[in-house]
Amino acid sequence: MSTLKKILDAINESLKERVTAKTVMHTPVITLHPDDTVCRAVKLMDHYGISQIPVIDYEGRLLGTIYETSLLKLLAHSDSPNPCETKISEVMEDPLPVVSPSTSISTIIALLTEHPALLVIEKGVIQGIITKIDIIRMRLLHE
Repeated sequence: MSTLKKILDAINESLKERVTAKTVMHTPVITLHPDDTVCRAVKLMDHYGISQIPVIDYEGRLLGTIYETSLLKLLAHSDSPNPCETKISEVMEDPLPVVSPSTSISTIIALLTEHPALLVIEKGVIQGIITKIDIIRMRLLHE
């Protein structure tokens, strides 16, 4: 391998590591509150084409997450005559993992192998969200 090729490869790798959470996240982040209903979650997921929604309190603090799987579990185990009116607080699961805006792309990829999405939070405020397809799209379609 030529010296020039080695240098160019090293520069390319270095540039990839400069990609951070801030550069790949998307905004705004669609959120729910604990007293919202399952119906609202379904409508938001359908409208925005998303699979998970962070749940926050009225001060913006992260409380949990609603996943499509959360809703399927509700349907599978609910005896309620109207599960659509179930409060989000009753079916929400643990929050998505959190990263800072400066988190490297390699760390993001490692986390996304275990989780469906990551929230980007700075000073307690949700700044953005990163999903698996965001990274796949960036790495495969924009390189």
